[in-house]
Amino acid sequence: MQNRVCRHLSQVLIAFACFTAGCFETETALGPVEQASVDARLVGDFKTGENGSDDIIVRNFNGREYYIEHRTPERDTTRYAGFVVAVKDASFVHVRPLEDDGTLGKKHMILRVDRVDDGKVNLRQLNDQFFTDKPHDKTAKLRAIVEANLNNAAMYDGEESIVLTRAAK
Repeated sequence: MQNRVCRHLSQVLIAFACFTAGCFETETALGPVEQASVDARLVGDFKTGENGSDDIIVRNFNGREYYIEHRTPERDTTRYAGFVVAVKDASFVHVRPLEDDGTLGKKHMILRVDRVDDGKVNLRQLNDQFFTDKPHDKTAKLRAIVEANLNNAAMYDGEESIVLTRAAK
């Protein structure tokens, strides 16, 4: 059940707030949000989940960050803030829950953006077990670990990619 919950939450782009095994969540970012910029290809309305039943709404918030809204039938809408950081030739999205009182969660989940085109966005979760014995309490440390392991399958959760499909207008 924990992995199912984790996959469901991670579908939020960028989804983003996972507190169970399998999802890598941390207070450390790969880079500062002040250096991030919005990729217009990640902005839009998407479908995901079983049979495309979940709606993911992604908006450019301030040129650096995204506002993300996840709507699931028969559940409360969840909201997130996110930003993308480049590491070499790869992009990683950081997603933190946006609480009802307007505060941001301390921890965020980091996912690799594997593919972006006009119709789809593919995201891959990082494997929390991979980072367990690796100190990553500083940005430079975390970034060095990720840079050195960009092509190491062990750094990623073995589950399928999370696919966001652009909703028809």
